[in-house]
Amino acid sequence: MATYRGLIFSLDKKSAVVATPQNAVYKINRTSTMYIGKEVVFTDKDIINHKYYIKRYLAAAACFCLIISIAASLIANFSKNLFTMQEYAYICMDINPSVEFTIDKLQKVLKVNSLNKDAEVILSGENFNGLKLEDAFAKLYGICKDKAFINEKSKVYILISGAANPDNKEYKKQAQREEDVIENILVKLKENIKKTSGSDTDIVALEIEPKTRTQAFEQGVSPAKFALYSEIIKNGRDISIEELKGASTEELVKIYNDVKKSIESSTGAKPTNTVIEENTISPSHTPELTPTPSVTETPTASVTEGFASLATPAEQIVINTQNIPVKTPEPKPWPQPEMMPKPAPIQIIPGTGLRGDYFDNIDLTNFKLTRVDKTIDFFWGVNSPAKEIRNDESYSVRWTGKIRPLYSEEYTFYISRDNGVRLWIDNKLIIDKWDNLVGLDEMGKIYLEAGKLYDIKLEYFNNTGNGFVKLEWSSASTVRSIVPTECLYPAEPKHYGSSIPGKGIGLFYEYFDEDNLTNPKEKGIDSVIDFNWGVGSPSKSINQDQKFSVRWTGFIQVPYDGDYVFYVSYDDGASLWIDRQLLIDKWTASEINTAKTEAISLKAGQRVEVMLLYRNTGLAGSIRLEWEGPGIERSVVPQSCLYPR
Repeated sequence: MATYRGLIFSLDKKSAVVATPQNAVYKINRTSTMYIGKEVVFTDKDIINHKYYIKRYLAAAACFCLIISIAASLIANFSKNLFTMQEYAYICMDINPSVEFTIDKLQKVLKVNSLNKDAEVILSGENFNGLKLEDAFAKLYGICKDKAFINEKSKVYILISGAANPDNKEYKKQAQREEDVIENILVKLKENIKKTSGSDTDIVALEIEPKTRTQAFEQGVSPAKFALYSEIIKNGRDISIEELKGASTEELVKIYNDVKKSIESSTGAKPTNTVIEENTISPSHTPELTPTPSVTETPTASVTEGFASLATPAEQIVINTQNIPVKTPEPKPWPQPEMMPKPAPIQIIPGTGLRGDYFDNIDLTNFKLTRVDKTIDFFWGVNSPAKEIRNDESYSVRWTGKIRPLYSEEYTFYISRDNGVRLWIDNKLIIDKWDNLVGLDEMGKIYLEAGKLYDIKLEYFNNTGNGFVKLEWSSASTVRSIVPTECLYPAEPKHYGSSIPGKGIGLFYEYFDEDNLTNPKEKGIDSVIDFNWGVGSPSKSINQDQKFSVRWTGFIQVPYDGDYVFYVSYDDGASLWIDRQLLIDKWTASEINTAKTEAISLKAGQRVEVMLLYRNTGLAGSIRLEWEGPGIERSVVPQSCLYPR
């Protein structure tokens, strides 16, 4: 079987066009890792109708290969630097196998390096690329357990280190912030291992400088072990590099723990608690009772005017009073102020996440489900975010609720995204990137008060290709991290459905891989006709993202007697038949527009035949069927009134 090598210069949903150095062009089966400009190796089994494509693309291939040959040397020179710029950090894990993961900004594994022979054994035949770091660690731990490097019946000793890539532009801009992010990654890894290991673990995690990692490789040891060795030396324990190389992870961690204990014991005894006695009022001393002395009254002479005074002996009167004890009043204590009852502490109820409303279009229409998402940290790739969403890489989500900041200070919010996002905090639009681009650091700032609940709304859409979105925050007191669940509170569910009565289930559809209703690919039932596929297609069965057509057939049953008007919004062309009458004919229009019918008189309960044709000839595609009638404002014709037969 022949083997070929070439560069990709065109991609479709299921295929890739590749040019070889021999000026041949092939269409091959696409894989999820392909991108334009990538060099691939393929065989005859991968080729789709290669003769046709050799003829069709020969001229283009000649030009392309000429460009490639000129650029080849540039690609060779810059590819290494380009990959290095994608490398965000290096996370090392030592159990006894020593492994280092290279991760990108989204904490996904770019590559894995074995740092000793044990690691070569466990990594043989294993693929970690593309995994989230925490998943890669869990997988590595499981492999070590399966291959008897870990005995969960005894204590497990693990070393972790993390270093930023000094050549990364983010590190060059703000080294301290990026080091804080690395530290946060290590803390979460440590917590995750403790939760998932199911055994007694002693984990030491160290954030190290890039130069320490370089020194480790110069000495021929893993960065994690070298970092721990440096800590041991710094704290006065003598250990040589040769001893380090021969020591196991368990031995090093035990030495490190002993050093820590000796330092703690040498710094002195723990401070004793000071007991403060309450102030009290001493009881007053009661005075003794003393008798009152008796009083003797002396008689006086009486003088009468006009008479001669006669000296007569005065009668002495003695008044004896009984000795009566007198009690001295006791001093009263000063009145004590009444103690106010202590208010009960305010119970802060932790949040549970945000309300997520999921739509099967890129423009927040065609609602499908609602749920509470604990955090906004999703990487769906080319898959659907939920089983209710059609797996066609075009969808949107609106998250709503409240957010509770932990500190009173300015917060910076970050969104990593592919594609469009909008973020409101306290009803203020602080991030507005409603476009088809990919961004890792969309930022917005706002001052928030600690403990206060603020409205939050985040809208997101994916327009083909990988879908991912992550919401983070930081402040003077908060390192950049995913906004945690306990600070997010979901909004009440919103009613998007129709209250119009009926038992319909939708219209029958046929999808075609050409724009003229030929080359049928798929059949089924669509609940409503309300689609905005962007530059994608209705289904992965359609190979041509921007060139396809659809036929919907079935019946409409109106709920009330009266006149009805139907609207069709389309991009590029559409035709509508009701009761076998052509009411809208825009099949060849090639425009973005809305057409409407004249008023049609219909009776409640009567099923009327309907057929809607749609074609997309290029770029974005969208189609919507609406109506208005007695008691019904203009709106999408609901599922309850549509029947496939």
